[in-house]
Amino acid sequence: MPSPLPSGAGAPYSPSRKFSTPPPCQKNRTARKSTRCEPAVTHRSSLPPPGPQAPSDAPASPYAPAPPDPDARNDGRTLADPVALGGLQLPNRLILAPMAGVTDRTFRWLAKRAGCGLAFSEMISDNALLWANAKTWVLAAPYPGEDPYAVQLLGKDPDTLARAAVLVVEEWGAALVDINMGCPVPKVVKNGEGAALLRDPSLCGRIIERVHKAVAGRARVSCKIRLGFDSPSSLDVARAVASAGASFVSVHGRLRTETYSTPADWEGIAGVAETLSRGPERVPVVGNGDVLEPGDAVSMLARTGVHAVMVGRGALGNPWIFSRALSLARTGDPGPPPSAAERVRAAIEHLDALVRDKGERGAVLEMRRHGSWYIRGLPRAAGVRSRLMRVSKASEMASILEDYLDHLEHPGGHVDSTRKDGPSCPTSDV
Repeated sequence: MPSPLPSGAGAPYSPSRKFSTPPPCQKNRTARKSTRCEPAVTHRSSLPPPGPQAPSDAPASPYAPAPPDPDARNDGRTLADPVALGGLQLPNRLILAPMAGVTDRTFRWLAKRAGCGLAFSEMISDNALLWANAKTWVLAAPYPGEDPYAVQLLGKDPDTLARAAVLVVEEWGAALVDINMGCPVPKVVKNGEGAALLRDPSLCGRIIERVHKAVAGRARVSCKIRLGFDSPSSLDVARAVASAGASFVSVHGRLRTETYSTPADWEGIAGVAETLSRGPERVPVVGNGDVLEPGDAVSMLARTGVHAVMVGRGALGNPWIFSRALSLARTGDPGPPPSAAERVRAAIEHLDALVRDKGERGAVLEMRRHGSWYIRGLPRAAGVRSRLMRVSKASEMASILEDYLDHLEHPGGHVDSTRKDGPSCPTSDV
């Protein structure tokens, strides 16, 4: 089967070709060539365009909102309503969480097209940016027209983070700089970054104050925290960053020591939202944790009193969560979930866009994960996933997905889940 990818797409990245100017830490920098690359699409999209949708005449959905709850904290606002987060105007209250290795340009582009109001970049190391690490610079660049562009920075030193914030604002016009104060990964915590910052609310406040001062008038500053490190401390951290100038605070409803097997504590998120709503700064709060279905997003907004809902794992292989959650908020019906064929078509489109943006090798490595997420739970997905993990060419990966799509649309056919389409590649390379 011929490849659906355009010929000559996605030349591999070359540092000498893209970054021949002085590193950004030098004072008198010359203008650098932009590294922005717009994901292009050659397949018909199965995602609905963002924007208002016509009311549904379908029967009442099991997802329909319950009658008004006297304990509801959302003051009648819905996910589909516009919101201002510290002056940053968003078309709705759905936000894509920053996820390392996931929320690159292509993923953000797909999420925004599906209706997401704001999408964060992957977490970017402040030191890697300032040392002009080529891979980090490619990671940090937005796609053309990405507005607002929201960057999440990882670090622990107020001055270093401030310099990195100035860089992303000046180089790429970032409208929002978010500081990661919640990453639970051991190597990050061991370095005193991410969730390790929660142990010192005073340091969290100094970081926000310094970054806010550095980009004042040009960009807004926020942070993403957890309910605490090994015990609840979110109220102290939230007060510290709010008084230091944070435009809003995103709260993940778990401690650093808790895994996804522990249900997210939405009441803990509600406590932070209530505390900051009564404080002198009245800083908005964004809730995050266990938003896996459209109904979860609607429920979190209603039950916690947050200003917006952040979606993480629920968007993996599932950009439709944004359009369906907005439909649920507007009409009481999220509409049907995507069909198996729609999910595979979206995977093919995602692969095509990644090749255009990152080149063949990078696209294939990333699509091993993304492809697995798109087809999770579908018939014979295990065999297809195994084949995706073994190939090394985009055309081979596209052929596997096209073959699987043909099987789904014509069930009488046969999917060869044992055939090898390329050399074996360890999944640890992903």
